[in-house]
Amino acid sequence: MENLYKVLKSKIVEIDSRDNLTIKKLKNYYSFKLKSNNVIRSFVDVYVQKEKIRLQVSSKLIKLDDYKDSENWLHESNENWTLGLRFYIKTEKDISYALYLIKQSYQTVHNKISKD
Repeated sequence: MENLYKVLKSKIVEIDSRDNLTIKKLKNYYSFKLKSNNVIRSFVDVYVQKEKIRLQVSSKLIKLDDYKDSENWLHESNENWTLGLRFYIKTEKDISYALYLIKQSYQTVHNKISKD
């Protein structure tokens, strides 16, 4: 899964052309954050697990354009109120759809913190 994470990470970093993105490694996950106007907010958390990668994107800040009918989707999680929609990546073919969701979260967070 580490190789899959490296591919995913490089694609996430490409989303931010302004160099406002930071990655914070925490005990169990990586938090991808956006900074603007002295406000820092996560737009995706990435948990590298043994057999899959779990992504958590915002369910409170954004309305995702669609919910792919996929076995990879899980409903809202109560673990983290700001990043509550979970999606699992099991293979490299899942990255494209994951990026579609991550870009929405990134753009929404960017728009929100640019206003603050």
